[in-house]
Amino acid sequence: MKKLILLISIISSVFAFNVGDEIPRLTFENQFEKTITLNENISYIIFNKDKKKADVIKEFLASKKEDFLPNKKAIYLADISGMPSIIASMFAIPKMKKYKFLVYFLNDEGEKYFNNSGENIVVYTFDKGKLKSVDKFQTKGDLEKFFK
Repeated sequence: MKKLILLISIISSVFAFNVGDEIPRLTFENQFEKTITLNENISYIIFNKDKKKADVIKEFLASKKEDFLPNKKAIYLADISGMPSIIASMFAIPKMKKYKFLVYFLNDEGEKYFNNSGENIVVYTFDKGKLKSVDKFQTKGDLEKFFK
């Protein structure tokens, strides 16, 4: 039994993203097929898996100036893996090209780290390349307060 508990804790630590961990050097693609590699210059990652929460984030970011995310050293990372690829490529991604902000897409490698949102908007905060906090939100107002 002790060996099983040890094995589970080792496996979960490999795939968990915990406060104090260094930012993983992952690369994500955005709606314009441009990539970004996470590094110590990123302060925030706004993440969601849920379509309804994507609409909240879209409304929040649409209300900001175009330089909001770059000025905050932030990126928006969305999980669209639940969307059929034909729908994503024919409708969703072309629609996202009209946004005044970039949307990066979660990939298989990133799922190991960004998988704890449920129906929440999650903001990962980094300081000097280390995860400082993980905060969960529901509304545009919550995001407004956080990013004041």
